Amino acid sequence: MHRDRFLLIILMAALICFSAAAPAVAHEQQVCLVINGEIMHMNDEPPYYYPDGQIIVPVRYIAERIGGACEWSGSEQKAIVVFPGRKIMIQLGNPDIVVDGNVVSVAIAPHEIYERLMVPLSFMESYFPAHFDWDPNLSVLSIDTK
Repeated sequence: MHRDRFLLIILMAALICFSAAAPAVAHEQQVCLVINGEIMHMNDEPPYYYPDGQIIVPVRYIAERIGGACEWSGSEQKAIVVFPGRKIMIQLGNPDIVVDGNVVSVAIAPHEIYERLMVPLSFMESYFPAHFDWDPNLSVLSIDTK
């Protein structure tokens, strides 16, 4: 029963997300996002899937919806993301991200799309307190904090 409901949500998410406008850059594919079973309607900062297999996701949008706080320092071009027991510093253009005082390197440096800081999904999967599930057939990213 739970699996059927989950599949229905994923299919509905795919239909809703892909009826929206195409991404601004032709080589990117827009990804539909579902958080705790709710389809997210993201006008200007959706996750993107690149042909090389990388998925990039918006830091603030996801962090705040899964219980984190996010501050932006414009002068340093850096976001500080805080979850209970975890502090993450992400600087625009720098592939070295500081997690609880330790440096973690990512394959794609954090960058901006529509003035939103984006990082690789693989980073969030490792350091954000949630379960991430990627369906490559439907281009749907599901995030669950429960």
